[in-house]
Amino acid sequence: MDSYNGQPIEERFQPMLFSDEYIVRCGEGRQANSGGAPLPFAIIWTGFSVFWMVMVAVSGGGAFALFGLPFFAIGVGLFIQIFRGGNKEYYALTNLRVIILKGKETRAEYYDRIKDARVYPAARGKFAVRISADIDVGFSGDSLFGDIVVESSADAEYLCREILSEKERYISYKNEQRK
Repeated sequence: MDSYNGQPIEERFQPMLFSDEYIVRCGEGRQANSGGAPLPFAIIWTGFSVFWMVMVAVSGGGAFALFGLPFFAIGVGLFIQIFRGGNKEYYALTNLRVIILKGKETRAEYYDRIKDARVYPAARGKFAVRISADIDVGFSGDSLFGDIVVESSADAEYLCREILSEKERYISYKNEQRK
C-alpha cells in the first residue's frame, strides 16, 4: 500500500472530498524530474559556501564571512528537499474530479473541465499522463492542468484510459441530473 508521511494515501485525500465524492483510484507518481536539485549539486553548493566563509574568516575578513550564510542556508534547504522527498507527487481519481498533490501544491479539476489526457515520454525512461483542462488562463482558456508520472507506458496508458472513462461517467451523470 502506498503511503504519504506514514499514512495511507487515501487518508491524505479524505479531507479534500465532498460529501458525495469518493476515491476511485489513488497512487504515487514517480517524479521523472522533481524540480529539486540533485545531490551532487547540493554538495558542491553547500561545500563551496562553507569553503568561502572559512577562507574569508581566515584571511581576516571578519564579519564579511557572514555574507556566505544565506548561501549555506540555501544548500541546507537543498539537502532537506532531497532527503525529505522534495516535490513528491500523489494523485486521486474520484467520481467527480482529478486531484494532484505535488509538494505543498494541490490541484483539482472536475472531469467536465478536462479536455484531454495523453501519454508522453518523460525523463529517465518514465512516462507522463498529461492532463489538459479548460482553465481560464490568458487568451486561449486551454492550458495544462498537470502531469502524473508513472514507471511504464502500460501504467500510463491504463491511467489515461481510466481518467477518460471517469470523465465519460461524470458527464453522463451530469446529463442525467439535468433531465
